[in-house]
Amino acid sequence: MRALTVRQPWAGLIANGAKTIENRPRKTTYRGPVSIHAGKTLAIADWEWARKQLSPKLVPNRDQLVLGAVVAVADLVGCHAAGWPSECNTPACKAWGEMGGDTWHWVLADSRPLAEPVPARGQLGLWTTDDFLTAAIEAALEPKE
Repeated sequence: MRALTVRQPWAGLIANGAKTIENRPRKTTYRGPVSIHAGKTLAIADWEWARKQLSPKLVPNRDQLVLGAVVAVADLVGCHAAGWPSECNTPACKAWGEMGGDTWHWVLADSRPLAEPVPARGQLGLWTTDDFLTAAIEAALEPKE
């Protein structure tokens, strides 16, 4: 399974389906499921901005954010350069897309939060999980009875 490390609070917003655009410096041709890994560090300035701009229900207290674990699986369904009028004229790009430079918007859909976060070490870029981590992620996606 492919995975993407994203700093909090953005990983949590992707997990709950509120954020569907991930800004990256490179394009990708990959399409399919991608594990959303919350990085080990919290972007404090981003967290403060998100708490002020969004509902506290969407952005929990700092001590409640999961760090260093896979928190969701989403589908990577598209990728386009920032500012493409035919692609960026959407509410998602207007809300979450950074403009300018060499920014690419990775379009995410159908985010499925895990029942329990799966601890993992992240990597830069789009990376591939090993068999053990993939199995743990798939097990955490199944509803608990």
